[in-house]
Amino acid sequence: VVFERIIYLPKNKILFGILNDISNDELKKEQIVNFKMNTLETADKVIEKQMRVAQEIAGLLGETTAETKAALLKLKKVVFEENE
Repeated sequence: VVFERIIYLPKNKILFGILNDISNDELKKEQIVNFKMNTLETADKVIEKQMRVAQEIAGLLGETTAETKAALLKLKKVVFEENE
């Protein structure tokens, strides 16, 4: 990739150009963009995994809470039946 600038000096009737090879700069920009995109993809994957784990934990907590409630209700029933 080349950046070019052409200048005309009418007083001296001279036309000259300056060419700069900006290939390395463009390559670095592309590498930075790729790095950013990869970082965003990794962040998305981590967030998705955390959401999945959080849902699994919530499900397990719900199950154990229901089991605990059922056990306590049975215990409560036994205690009340003993007192009668």
